[in-house]
Amino acid sequence: TLKQNPDCIDAMVVLGRAYERLNDIPSAKKVYERAVAVPNCQNVSAFFYLGVLLDKCKEFDRAISMLKQCLAIDTENFGACIHLATLLANTGENKKAAKYFKHALRLNPKSVPANFGMGKILHAITGVNSGGSNVSQLAASIQYFKTVLELDPNYYKAHC
Repeated sequence: TLKQNPDCIDAMVVLGRAYERLNDIPSAKKVYERAVAVPNCQNVSAFFYLGVLLDKCKEFDRAISMLKQCLAIDTENFGACIHLATLLANTGENKKAAKYFKHALRLNPKSVPANFGMGKILHAITGVNSGGSNVSQLAASIQYFKTVLELDPNYYKAHC
């Protein structure tokens, strides 16, 4: 417990999750920040949950930083990778987002959100208004969307 060991990161993460379930976002944020501030913190969950919470709080730069920290510790953390890719896409960082969507697809090629995200990013990078100058990227974008339809034909209804 935290009374016995005030630097117990695992206990802080559990406490932060509990605060989130109670919708006490300020307390959750405070305890996650305390967890990642513990010297030499290597707790993937602490960085991940803080990153996701900061995203919800619209603190995008800090959220990106926390999710990158999470991936620095665990390069195969699919949740952090897809969340970071989506966050970067939502903030207009399309080329950076593409890097993380590609990584997410290496980790899970059948991920519907990763295929959909990669398709959207390639479509955005190609630029519909740019005269379709990069036909190969546009073709790749279409292929990602086809994969989404094959994996989950109803995905578009919920996400478009």
